[in-house]
Amino acid sequence: MPMTTELRDHSNVIFIEASDPLTLMDFNDSFARQKEIMDKSTEKVHLFVTVQGLRNMPNGILRVRDSAPIFSHPKAGNMVIVGASALIRALAGMSNVNHPYGFLWRLRVKCRCV
Repeated sequence: MPMTTELRDHSNVIFIEASDPLTLMDFNDSFARQKEIMDKSTEKVHLFVTVQGLRNMPNGILRVRDSAPIFSHPKAGNMVIVGASALIRALAGMSNVNHPYGFLWRLRVKCRCV
């Protein structure tokens, strides 16, 4: 499976692992699972995304990006993306902070970079 989305140990962090080949349906399935988790949560929910195995984005990715719960859900917290290429960083549309272990991103509309 190119994209897994899971809540581990009943925490408020969703872990997502993405690798090639990825389709728009994989994103939509992940977004549905993220929304389900955020709807049930009593706290902010954060995303930890690993994309080290991802080199290509599917056609039409810009159309589905805006439906990601992390950008609009009231319980959406911060997002950390590890292993992102320049293309993936640009498509994510977020500010970045270089970090020895990858790129740590926070949504511009949610908070300021650290």
